[in-house]
Amino acid sequence: TWEVIRKRAANSAIMLTTHFLDEADLLCDRVAIMSAGKLACVGSPVFLKNRYGAGYHLTFARTSANADDGAEAMHAIIRTHLPAAILASDVGAELSFSLPADGTAK
Repeated sequence: TWEVIRKRAANSAIMLTTHFLDEADLLCDRVAIMSAGKLACVGSPVFLKNRYGAGYHLTFARTSANADDGAEAMHAIIRTHLPAAILASDVGAELSFSLPADGTAK
């Protein structure tokens, strides 16, 4: 579990493999990303987010997976507060928006 890794991490080197960047972000001081079997980049999670990150993702879960008519209304509401928001996916009960890092207030 994450708690075991955190407890053992002090004064240690632990190699963790994962496909989940949020997991690597929480557990690692340095992250190496491989692509096609080759090392693509190495750095702290903050460095990698600043260099390669697309910004933020905002995800909503609808009460029904069949509710196909709510996406545009939700997008309109999001755009009033975050004009740069882009509807990234509308799959099942989930709506996901991409928010550029430079287009959001801190």
